Amino acid sequence: FKDDMLVAQAAVFFVAGFETSSTLTSFALYELAVNFDMQNRLRKEIIAGLEEYDGEITYDM
Repeated sequence: FKDDMLVAQAAVFFVAGFETSSTLTSFALYELAVNFDMQNRLRKEIIAGLEEYDGEITYDM
């Protein structure tokens, strides 16, 4: 491969990954905004996870 081809492919992977991540994040935040039950369930799960790991956010969480 030539360098310009590798740069172009890397740009495509970055943009494609960014678009899917931003779409998923937007959808998740929308659902949380309109679904209060889901908000409460998520809040309880986060609090339980923080208690399990002594208030630290870890990769294993």
